[in-house]
Amino acid sequence: MNSNSPLQKLTSALFEEHNINVYVKRDDLIHPYISGNKWRKCSFLLKHIVQSGYQTAVTFGGAYSNHIHAFSYACNQLGLKSVGIIRGEELANKPLNPTLSFAKNNGMELIFVSRDEYKKRYDENYNEKLAIIHNAYVVPEGGTTLLAIDGFKEMLDEIRSTIKFDSIWVPCGSGGTIAGINANLLNTEQVVGINVLKGTEDDLTETINNFSSINKYIINNDYHFGGYAKKTPELLSFMSNFNKDFNIELEEVYSSKMFYAFFDMIKKGTIENKTVVLCHTGGMQSKINKKS
Repeated sequence: MNSNSPLQKLTSALFEEHNINVYVKRDDLIHPYISGNKWRKCSFLLKHIVQSGYQTAVTFGGAYSNHIHAFSYACNQLGLKSVGIIRGEELANKPLNPTLSFAKNNGMELIFVSRDEYKKRYDENYNEKLAIIHNAYVVPEGGTTLLAIDGFKEMLDEIRSTIKFDSIWVPCGSGGTIAGINANLLNTEQVVGINVLKGTEDDLTETINNFSSINKYIINNDYHFGGYAKKTPELLSFMSNFNKDFNIELEEVYSSKMFYAFFDMIKKGTIENKTVVLCHTGGMQSKINKKS
């Protein structure tokens, strides 16, 4: 799979007015099922798992997890058995939603656990037991590991081969993407993260600092629109207009909030005279599932 996604320049009177050069890193185009930050995180990690001789990989996620969706497909393509620890034991007796159906069709064994048990997903003893039970390599929720850092270095190298930039913008959930980018920035570069979750500021900072002592990041917590997967008519209208203006489709959970924040902050006069890269991190699986 070719991970060198296009770098698309956007033109707008708004950008010209504020002397901003704007590019979109189209990681949403890498692959229909393993696109964006999920590919960046998984590519080096899965190679390591296969090369280490494992035949099974265990990971974690919610019922609508992009990570579960992408990870199940990637494992299937590599001939790895996958096991998904899914939050919410009440889901075991309900029909599978499109995300979980896709994962199951790709051979993932779905294990539904209580929310209390799911909280143990970062506990070393809990993960060691899972590794023994399934004779497997255990991958953290979201796929963020030290190996994922290499995936984001690769992405930055792709961008630098074309342009020099002042800042790179990403939406933030678990914090793995901004952590991977921050760890690989040059002195002249900065990463701006738009938090799509509500009340997770401390968790994000902890994740970033766990992976690097570099501090080249800014986190903005003002554009979560009420929290994870929450949306408003204003956000949906922005998504529709953005698609019409630039022929780029966004999803409502991650990328749309980051793009909205960028345009809003330009209008407020907080961004001037910069070359900016906006990362479209994929996450389009919900739209793919609706179409299929």
